[in-house]
Amino acid sequence: MAVSPQTTTIFDDFLPSYHSPPLSFPGYTITSQVKAQYPNHQHIVLNTEIPLLDYLQSHNIEYQTADQLTTHSFVSNDLIPNIQIGLFEFEWRETSFLLYKFVWPSSQMMRGQNPLAYVLVFLGKGDSRKEKDAIGFDLLTTAFRWNLDTKDEIWVFSNGHWSKDKKLYKAIASSSWDNLVLDQGFINGLKRDTETFFSSKDIYHSLGITWKRGLLLLGAPGNGKTESIKVLLKETNVPALYVKSFTTNSGEEAGIRTIFEFARRQALCILVLEDLDSLVVPRIRAFFLNELDGLEQNEGILTIATSNHPEKIDDAILNRPSRFDVKYTFDLPSKELRLAYIQAWTEKAKGLQDITFSRTFMEEIAEETNGFSFAFMKELCVKFTINKYILFMEYVYRFVSFLLRLAHDKAAQRTIDVEASMKNQVKELKTQIDIGKNTPENEEPRRGATIIRHVQATPVLSGPSGSW
Repeated sequence: MAVSPQTTTIFDDFLPSYHSPPLSFPGYTITSQVKAQYPNHQHIVLNTEIPLLDYLQSHNIEYQTADQLTTHSFVSNDLIPNIQIGLFEFEWRETSFLLYKFVWPSSQMMRGQNPLAYVLVFLGKGDSRKEKDAIGFDLLTTAFRWNLDTKDEIWVFSNGHWSKDKKLYKAIASSSWDNLVLDQGFINGLKRDTETFFSSKDIYHSLGITWKRGLLLLGAPGNGKTESIKVLLKETNVPALYVKSFTTNSGEEAGIRTIFEFARRQALCILVLEDLDSLVVPRIRAFFLNELDGLEQNEGILTIATSNHPEKIDDAILNRPSRFDVKYTFDLPSKELRLAYIQAWTEKAKGLQDITFSRTFMEEIAEETNGFSFAFMKELCVKFTINKYILFMEYVYRFVSFLLRLAHDKAAQRTIDVEASMKNQVKELKTQIDIGKNTPENEEPRRGATIIRHVQATPVLSGPSGSW
């Protein structure tokens, strides 16, 4: 059953009329045309996105494509094709299949819905309709189950669809509370609000409350929000869904709906929305709120969101307890915590030129770094793990960190004043901070939220927040 002019004549015969105003139910009319073209075949109709092509690709099953309409969107610096109207032909378990896809314009697109239809066509075996349909239902069930399973992967929503990401999973697997210096109350609160949520279904239901919860992590970039989420995802042992953007070919509303529909199918799960102030812009706020808690019962979903600028978040999201009922603020580190960071880094760096700092000197650096985020502290005390050649090239072409400079000087067999070099690095980084303060993006956030649990979080020797 190869793709041929005959199998695609439905496009030429029907498409002009199917896009015309008189059709009140285009989905029914389209599928009827397909069934009429294959009267002796089985037909399974779906009106939702299906992971069938992704499943075929993952199992190295080849398919042929005859597309009649392909649109392209520029997303995340890539031109992404998306077949709107087309035909796919393949074989599975010694059975030939045709998969028709139709997407048509509709006012539903403005409400975040995708008016589409898939029609799976094949010759079944057996006497009854149930027997003949069996191979088609087996194929779809296998694809959907494969789509829900993850092994050393995490789900990421980007470029308008969900995909499995092994790199992000590895970053989460390598995270640990040992790489963070946190107030114990902060650790206990985060663990309590994640782990106990998933064991509290009966309590929620006994109170007549939907079993869902939202945590909001606030604070300037570079102070550990992302690193804390990684450890929570690692320890909670439920599916994790990470959202990069709401953008799709059909608009952001369609992306929001796709995200929450998938989360409901995955529940129990943790849904991560990073940089919430950038994701939820005014034009889609109402639609987002409806999906978050208005129209559907998001049973078993724990939503964890972050924001560098809570003053940009609408009060309907920020201060309504039923949406994000617990908020944590990651402040800039105090002098004591900056000193703890420097001490921890010094332990890591002992093997390089026998570096030792006096207690007095470390306290002086802690004092001088007032206003540093931990992203800047990391820039000052970056962990040396790269080979000497790369360190040398990075030193030549750009300023990186105190350790990189030491590594270069060691390779050149030069003796340096370690403490003087550290002080120079502090001065350079202070210049960067002073320049950044003159831009609105780096202004200190207004305290617009009611903080239920407010504990200072301090990452040590870990990557800066916001880098997955």
